[in-house]
Amino acid sequence: MPKTLDVTLAIPLYNSSDSLPDLLKSLESQTVLPAEIIFLDDASPDNSRELAEDFLQKHPDLNIRIYTNEQNQGIAGTYNKLVLLATEKWIQILDADDHFIGNFYEPIERHMVDGVVAIVASMRSNVDTITWINKLFSRFIPATMPRYLPMLGSFATRSGIVYSSQLLKDHGFVDPVFDGSDLLHFFAFRQLGTCIYEQKAVIKYNVHACSFSSKQPDNIYTEELNKRRDIPLTYRIDFFLRKRVFCFLRQ
Repeated sequence: MPKTLDVTLAIPLYNSSDSLPDLLKSLESQTVLPAEIIFLDDASPDNSRELAEDFLQKHPDLNIRIYTNEQNQGIAGTYNKLVLLATEKWIQILDADDHFIGNFYEPIERHMVDGVVAIVASMRSNVDTITWINKLFSRFIPATMPRYLPMLGSFATRSGIVYSSQLLKDHGFVDPVFDGSDLLHFFAFRQLGTCIYEQKAVIKYNVHACSFSSKQPDNIYTEELNKRRDIPLTYRIDFFLRKRVFCFLRQ
């Protein structure tokens, strides 16, 4: 059996039958595995749960648990429930439409030390231009990320963050979720301690078409930015570039 780390890999499921096989295949290729794998089906109408159960049957040696919400709880509700179900020191919430590229857990092990609250993996995308931009500029990001640099969306995805479980239980995901809520949540989380960026750990993030809210001149995210003076100007610049200039890349 491969070596395991004190990580709970938490996988939310909702209409995930098309993408989940790629995630599970990438998980099977890992040389180092999380000590615990949790699936939470958010009352999905498809056979997502059955695919997770098949994976459990195929790997009885792994510590796998499967849960189902009786009613749909949405993104944040499902994420926060997964955090409460986790028993390991660290937790990663990997969306079912994303997956690992290469060995993910090997390079992050050395960062799992006291004082570190989150380890952020690099990102590749199904959009070639975004992947190219990431490869070009991510090499200039220091391992200990400066707080003024908004990582999510530009250089990383929430699926590629390995969080301190206890701190995430104390500082849950924003509910209801809105466009940009992940940036606000992670900005607050980054104030709790050191966050590390590990380029050798890579997540494949599948970008979808621009959401309706992304096409609006303003949304809840910009309203929240305007209320808070502690969030650097770089977050506004990042929003402008990603949501208004580069939005066409998501089409």
